[in-house]
Amino acid sequence: METPTLKDYLKEKREEKKWNAKFVSTKCKIKYSTLKAIEYGKIKSPNLTILTALSKAYDCNLKDLMKLSNYPDNLLPKYRQYEIKIDNELEYKAVKAFLKYFRQVAVEEKRKKSGFNLLRNEYGI
Repeated sequence: METPTLKDYLKEKREEKKWNAKFVSTKCKIKYSTLKAIEYGKIKSPNLTILTALSKAYDCNLKDLMKLSNYPDNLLPKYRQYEIKIDNELEYKAVKAFLKYFRQVAVEEKRKKSGFNLLRNEYGI
């Protein structure tokens, strides 16, 4: 059995609840076009604000949506040690703080990678 994609999972959840996309976009306070882009697979990794809203609307686990969106498992390294789980009750401020942290991690990883590539290219390491 193959793993579902985010677009298939969300579309299935929406159809289970017999909701139309306009209703979901209003309930989640996201643009209709954004929701449709996710369901068509044009947006494969929506930001955490959108995923949090969708997890609340569909009453599903945010962590599962993150996995389907191809977020790395180690994205929350400093929280993993305490085994804190992201649940559906995160407030907007908390999601914003997570997003800020994720952006910092991504920038730092990009710097490390570019520095390594520079050394490798320059010195044949």
